[in-house]
Amino acid sequence: MPRISLDTSTLILLAKTDILEKVCKDFEVVITEEVFLEATRKKIADALLIERLCYEGTIKRVDTPPDTDSITANFSIARGEASALAYAHAETIPVGIDDGLGIKAAKVLGIAFVTAIHFLIALRRNGVIDQEIALLKLDSLDSLGRYSSSIINDARKRL
Repeated sequence: MPRISLDTSTLILLAKTDILEKVCKDFEVVITEEVFLEATRKKIADALLIERLCYEGTIKRVDTPPDTDSITANFSIARGEASALAYAHAETIPVGIDDGLGIKAAKVLGIAFVTAIHFLIALRRNGVIDQEIALLKLDSLDSLGRYSSSIINDARKRL
C-alpha cells in the first residue's frame, strides 16, 4: 500500500467531506505530530474522527521532522504544512497538500503532491463513490477550501 504524508488542511478537508476513511483504505496515511496537534485542537466532529483513526492505527503518527522550521522560514508556510513536506521529502513519498504556498514549496522541493480534489476524483474513477455523491462532496470542498473556480470547474468535468 503506498504511503502519503498529509498536511493539516488536506487532512481536515478529507475528514469534513467524509472521504478520509476511504482514502485510508487505499493509502498508508502518515501525519506528523504537528499536523495531529493542529487538526485536533478543536474538539469538533472532524477532529474526533482524526483522533479515532490515529488511535486505531489507521492513520500513522510520526515525529515532526527537525527540518520543519527551515521549510517554514524558507517558504512562509505554517508548521503543519512544513512538517508534512519535510516528512514527505525525507521519506521520498508524496504529500497531500491544498495550500497554494505549500504546493509551490512541494514543487521547489521536488515532492509529488495531491490535493483533496485529486483524492475525490480517484475515488469516483475507482467506483468507490457514485457521481451524484462525488459532486456533492465537490460542492463541500468548494465551500470549505480555497479553490479557484477553474479548479472546481475542471474537477466537475472530471467527475
